[in-house]
Amino acid sequence: MEISKKTKALFRQEKIQKTQSNRLAIIKKGNANDNKLSKGNTFGGI
Repeated sequence: MEISKKTKALFRQEKIQKTQSNRLAIIKKGNANDNKLSKGNTFGGI
């Protein structure tokens, strides 16, 4: 089955949006970890 250029473009756009939202989630998680560290609630008291 031939996939049209429009459909391919949509798939690519969706993929880009997914990776961007994943990055945002990772950044948010990282910030949450940083906040924990600054409060001194570290895992294993490192």
